[in-house]
Amino acid sequence: MKYTTTKWTQSNYQIELVVSQEEISKNKTKVLKNFQKDMSLQWFRKGNVPLELVEKNVNQAYILLAMHEEVIHQGTLLVVQENEGIKFIWNIYDLQQEEKDGNTVFSYKLDVYPEVDVKNENWSSVTMDTIDDTPTDEELENTMANLQKQYADYQPHDIIEEDTVSKISFQLLDTSWNELEKGSLFIGKEDFDEFAILKQMYLWKKTNDEIKNDYVHEDLPPMLQSREEDNQENSVSIVSKIEDIRKVHLPERNEESIKKIFWNDEVKTVEELRTKISEVISTQKRESLLTTWVESYLAKTQDSFEIVLPKTLVEEEFSSRIESLKERFWWDEWLTQYYEKIWEEEKVKMHGEIKTAAKTSLEKFFLLRTLVEKLGLDIQEEDWKKPLKVEETLYEKLKG
Repeated sequence: MKYTTTKWTQSNYQIELVVSQEEISKNKTKVLKNFQKDMSLQWFRKGNVPLELVEKNVNQAYILLAMHEEVIHQGTLLVVQENEGIKFIWNIYDLQQEEKDGNTVFSYKLDVYPEVDVKNENWSSVTMDTIDDTPTDEELENTMANLQKQYADYQPHDIIEEDTVSKISFQLLDTSWNELEKGSLFIGKEDFDEFAILKQMYLWKKTNDEIKNDYVHEDLPPMLQSREEDNQENSVSIVSKIEDIRKVHLPERNEESIKKIFWNDEVKTVEELRTKISEVISTQKRESLLTTWVESYLAKTQDSFEIVLPKTLVEEEFSSRIESLKERFWWDEWLTQYYEKIWEEEKVKMHGEIKTAAKTSLEKFFLLRTLVEKLGLDIQEEDWKKPLKVEETLYEKLKG
């Protein structure tokens, strides 16, 4: 058995394996024994059919195919063992076969692990700013206010004000006052701030009030617009009724309120609460800023490196992302139905975007591994599985 390896452009090698008919035939007994394991014939127990009968009862094309698979496996093992300096990924593709000079020639490709070549040393002079994860007064105040809202008490109120929350039912009517559509919504301060017309329609109205307005589709906020095209054209009036009004009563920022919220004595005073919140904000900010910091560092250094990814690795990452997409869509059938609803061109475009994202993600990962190695960072293989462990170590090395 002879072979040649030829380096190709996309982190792969072309393998040409020349095998004699005698070398192929040597595998016949092994192949027949593999078929024997699952074969059962009359008068013979499963796995005990004589090999000569196995050969007679198996399609000869299958036997030849299995013998070819054996010699390809043996040849690939020989290539890997005799080229230890090349990190092959054992995943054969683009397999071709031809008969030449009495031998069978198999040609196929094998990928190797990603290659990151250094083009220049500019990466070594890249500088980065330090991260400031100290919470601002505004962040602390907003978080304290949000915490109060989580434990707010919504009490009945007589009149709609800007800081109340109201339930409102409505009907869309045609010129004959026939109901075309109905619905309900909740309105609060954020809605008043976003849609000025809601203030005109509902501010200072009382519980059980009925309000009639002209229906002008483009002037209304989405929650009051008709969902049906015909109704959009035929609706002339919108009649609303105030069903319920609630006033938000926030808990006081005192020790009594804190005891009710933190019943396990984790926090006892307002100052301890601010300290606890500050720690949480700082942790969240650091994680976010650290991720952004590393992204920026990789962007500044990537021009110093050429990253060549093997086809099989990109395909594997692409497949993984498609599987994740299927999980988000619950099951394959749902995704298939979704695909059927979009144009073929859009589906191809979406797949292309997913593959590009997969490739970019892999490039960043292997660039990061290369930089970690060149900077001599103490990173163990298990550290790559720990959230932000590598990023933290890199930051501590380069900060400031």
